Amino acid sequence: MSRQTSLILLCALALPLAARAHAQSNAGTAPPKTMRLCVGPKATDCANLTWARDHYEGRRDNEAQPSSTYSITSWAIDHVEFTGKTVAAAGAAAIEGTFHGKISPSGGSLVEGVDDWRVVSGASGKLNFTLTWSTDASNAIPLAQTTHAETHAPPPLRPPVHSSNAPAPTKDNSSQPADTAQQHPPPAGARIAGKLSQSGVAPPKTMRLCIGNDCDNLTWVDDHYEGRKDGQTSVATRYWITTWHSAQVEFVGKTATAVANGFPLQATYTGKIAADGLSIADGSLDWHIATAGSGSGRFTLTWTAAAAKAAMADVGPIEVPHRSKTHPNILLPGGATEVYAAFPSDIRAILMQQHPLLARDAILPCDDTKDDDGLSIKDPNVALEIGRYALRRGEYARGHCWLNHSAYLGSEDGKVLLGVIHLMGWGSPKDDQAAFKFFDGSYRSGDAWAAYFLDRCFREGIGIAASTKWAAQIETSSLLSDDAQTMFALIDSDDLEIQRQKEREHVLNNPPSLGSNCMEHPNPSVIERNSNHPNDCHPIVDEVELAKRLKDIDDYYASIK
Repeated sequence: MSRQTSLILLCALALPLAARAHAQSNAGTAPPKTMRLCVGPKATDCANLTWARDHYEGRRDNEAQPSSTYSITSWAIDHVEFTGKTVAAAGAAAIEGTFHGKISPSGGSLVEGVDDWRVVSGASGKLNFTLTWSTDASNAIPLAQTTHAETHAPPPLRPPVHSSNAPAPTKDNSSQPADTAQQHPPPAGARIAGKLSQSGVAPPKTMRLCIGNDCDNLTWVDDHYEGRKDGQTSVATRYWITTWHSAQVEFVGKTATAVANGFPLQATYTGKIAADGLSIADGSLDWHIATAGSGSGRFTLTWTAAAAKAAMADVGPIEVPHRSKTHPNILLPGGATEVYAAFPSDIRAILMQQHPLLARDAILPCDDTKDDDGLSIKDPNVALEIGRYALRRGEYARGHCWLNHSAYLGSEDGKVLLGVIHLMGWGSPKDDQAAFKFFDGSYRSGDAWAAYFLDRCFREGIGIAASTKWAAQIETSSLLSDDAQTMFALIDSDDLEIQRQKEREHVLNNPPSLGSNCMEHPNPSVIERNSNHPNDCHPIVDEVELAKRLKDIDDYYASIK
């Protein structure tokens, strides 16, 4: 099987007799003899499934040998579940998956299809899939052929791969369910805020990052690392540090080229500096490719003593995020003072760091009396982040100066923040009309934050006569904007209590299951007439596991100091 493809389909199904008999009676139709399974966004990631006595064999188009096998565990109108496993080549890890969905009203396909895949070595994730078949009666499997099936090992997909043909990040979680792989990512506010600290060791100028046997040699270039494979000169991946502290390290990476459906593979890496000071301990990562898929994994990061001596002292220090003393639910970004915690949630959100910022730049002074061309910073995003950093500290004059500079360099977010300064009255009296002009100007360029604040102006009559008509039009356009949805996700992302409740709600709405209470009956028509034999199935909640997951969430947030 090719390692370049971002997805690898499986093939082979075995149907346990009881589950299969119930599924067929409940659905009123037997599973089809042939089906077509496609996983992920690429139309070429498909396999043709053919019934082979007690399971399905899956073959790619124009291939004679099966590449995977599948086993049905439930076939009902409201719940279809099957498992699959790749036929791995010598030396390659098998990929397993559990596929869930329900039969569409037309009866020839599944809807809401989700595959929970995993690799024996530990990688796991979720991908959407489609399953289609002919509803012709000749395509149905006779019930007699399904009465002696054996349970086969589950089947799943290979995760997306790096552009260098290396396997995607892996996670050592083979003993835990796939749906818990990303149960406790760092709070959004912690991930976004830039924070670096010396704490005994600064980030080295060169490092080696490995995910399984796939490694990148990292070299510091200005404000990020460039990752190259052994013996290669081209850049494979780029990495940006967001946190560097003895107790917490976090950085993000992105492949230099697209790997699936035109999108790069991106990942967030977390860990802590090991006792030897030359490696990262407990390295874990969360990766995704736009809407093509996501998952978790493990990584190692090492560097030499010589590289540590060449550490970039000018990268730190910026403190680690911590709970506010005056507003304990709020996570203060590195360098922020208590004034930040008192800001409204939307104001805190727009002040969150979005681009890399070195400590040496964060503290740069700014003189409004000097010409913009005379300032050393020429990158609008760096000027923007210095301005944000200053505002998070309550340094309004310096923040205003740097945001002026970022706007001069072309930053639309910088212009919006100038409007926020007038709206909040930071450093000078409030000026609603000036705020409105900044929001209105940047809205015309398509800036999501400008749309947000312009909507507020029309709703509340800030700097202009109130107009629910114009506000509604702005809100409608925002609903169709991916940037707007990303922006909305930032609001309250630094409120630890809100995030804790959201995680708990997600688990309560999707509780772990011990199976279902589906009742078998030899005649489906009797089920429909007799209320004692309901024709719908409900999962049986695993109360012990549910309580454990809720406690894990509570303990995680309680541990954030």
